[in-house]
Amino acid sequence: MSSIVIGILAVAIGLLFCLRGVVAMRIVIAVWGAFVGLNLGAGIVSALSGDGFLSTALGWIVGILVAVLFSVLAYLYYAVAVTLAMASIGFAVGAAIMAAFGVTWNWV
Repeated sequence: MSSIVIGILAVAIGLLFCLRGVVAMRIVIAVWGAFVGLNLGAGIVSALSGDGFLSTALGWIVGILVAVLFSVLAYLYYAVAVTLAMASIGFAVGAAIMAAFGVTWNWV
């Protein structure tokens, strides 16, 4: 039963992008910008303070502020946002693959 529901959702989302692609992508890009902004803001606070990721109120506040900023920028500058979103998706997939293979890495 869950496979049928997932299939119907996939078809519905595919139809949405097919028939209303630009409008849907502007919203998806804004949501992705918020996601990346939250991770970036909270990651910066975590790196600077030495606390865990999203473990303090400051991490949440900075994360949400950067998320709102990135979301607004992504919505207003759609062409740039598409490029940045694809780059961040590539980074997220690459980091996930590296983690799956047990590769240790850092930003420096």
